Amino acid sequence: MHPADEHAQKLTLALRKYDLDHLIALLPDLSPSQPKHVLRAHLKFVFEQAQKDKLDLLHPPADFQTWVQEPLRRTRHPEKQAQPNTVHARATLLTRLYRLLQEEGLIQQQPLQGLPRPTVVQTKRLPHPDTLRRLHLQAQPDPFLHGALMLIHHLAFSTGELLALEWEHIDFPRNQLLRRRTASPLPDVVRQALERLAKPQGGPLYASGKVLPYATDQAFRQALWQASKDANTDLVPPATLRLAGLHANGQQLTSMQAGFIDDRAFEDARAVVAALSLESQE
Repeated sequence: MHPADEHAQKLTLALRKYDLDHLIALLPDLSPSQPKHVLRAHLKFVFEQAQKDKLDLLHPPADFQTWVQEPLRRTRHPEKQAQPNTVHARATLLTRLYRLLQEEGLIQQQPLQGLPRPTVVQTKRLPHPDTLRRLHLQAQPDPFLHGALMLIHHLAFSTGELLALEWEHIDFPRNQLLRRRTASPLPDVVRQALERLAKPQGGPLYASGKVLPYATDQAFRQALWQASKDANTDLVPPATLRLAGLHANGQQLTSMQAGFIDDRAFEDARAVVAALSLESQE
């Protein structure tokens, strides 16, 4: 059996059995920056209700978008509904799930195209440009942290992508970096940072293995926290750094070059960035 066919069969079986844990494990591109338990928490009410109603998730009914609104808003407390940001995150994740199933050839059309979502309520601000400059300057003596920050700022890398990046994903002669299912051109500042990282291994031609030494998300956050303290700035979470990078460079990237699984998710992120950037100027 071809590996692709076997993977498709496993996905089909997981959907038939409403086995959310197995499904998440089979789809590492679902949301690389989020822990699996967070993904499960976002999707569990939809899968539980589908199993109760015996709804075929692989062939959802015509009124699927109407049906899904209730489990998207559900909480552990029957008298309460999820906050708008939570509902939005759940809807975005479920849409990504179906986009991946479409790419696997398991479905022909996206059943959640145009799914209504609540407006995101902004709870944070983008860091001031001076904060970013100070952080980038402080990180320069550490080639690994500096390289990671350049990838986040100029190519909107998530933490998960940083941890997974390998030298074989980078084509220096063509000035490209493999990004999910497309290739991103390397901005000069990113290329210089990567060449600096490759130098101890004999240069880009001989470098192999993982590009960055961080084994876990926490290890990267620890390095970021230390640099923030040394720069006398507040810690800016990696997800917020990514939004700041999209604010500065998002116009130059396509959705997949920026690490988003579909155009809708990319446009949602840019809308969030637009609102946050306006807040930061108040």
